[in-house]
Amino acid sequence: MSSAREVRLILGDQLHIGHSWFAAPPDDGVVYLLAEVRSETDYALHHVRKVVAFFLAMRAFAEELRARGHRVEYIRIGDPEAAGTLHEQCERTCSRLGASTVRYQLPDEWRLDEAMRSWAREAAERGIAVHADDTEHFLTDRAAFARHPWASQLIDSRTSSGPERLRYFDWVIGTLRRAGFSVDVALHAFSAIDSYVYGFARQQANLSSDEPSSRDRSCSSTISPFLAVSRHTSTSPGRSMRPL
Repeated sequence: MSSAREVRLILGDQLHIGHSWFAAPPDDGVVYLLAEVRSETDYALHHVRKVVAFFLAMRAFAEELRARGHRVEYIRIGDPEAAGTLHEQCERTCSRLGASTVRYQLPDEWRLDEAMRSWAREAAERGIAVHADDTEHFLTDRAAFARHPWASQLIDSRTSSGPERLRYFDWVIGTLRRAGFSVDVALHAFSAIDSYVYGFARQQANLSSDEPSSRDRSCSSTISPFLAVSRHTSTSPGRSMRPL
């Protein structure tokens, strides 16, 4: 394969041909990387049918990209080069193609999200610029509540749900039902999603401020040594506050 300037990693749950990455005509300097790696199948127990379904979808997506004229590097689970993690695959591909830039879409899973963030900082020291783009799966990006801290307070101020909010509830539950969830499971899933996203947004808004405050004094190493270390780590450059 000829040289390239940029590698773009696509995960198995990011097979979205409508993503803005693919809005422009094919660029010969950009290579899309899809990799079947054991680090993503073995970190937890998965049903074999789930793994096979992901791999088949990834392979079909890779073929669609090729048919549209895009350059694709695809690594299958049985290939000798399939060993290692996703970010190791990115580095190997960059080394092989002479690329100096990697782009990836933000993972929806905390474990992989943290691994990619950590690798991005390390890769910069080796001359590889790593950039994260939004998945465009959702109506807003991750930082929407953080940019608009008043939004969650506005939600709390409501005493009843208006027509717009009811339409939102209906859309989410309808999406879950069309995906095959039963009524009971769809309601539980909606509650879990809503509680996590909303709760995390509130926690991030309340705990991620860089301004000195009485909270900082309360988290001093003298008064709360373990909390002080945790706060310093979670708010250091390149990291965002996570739910405790």
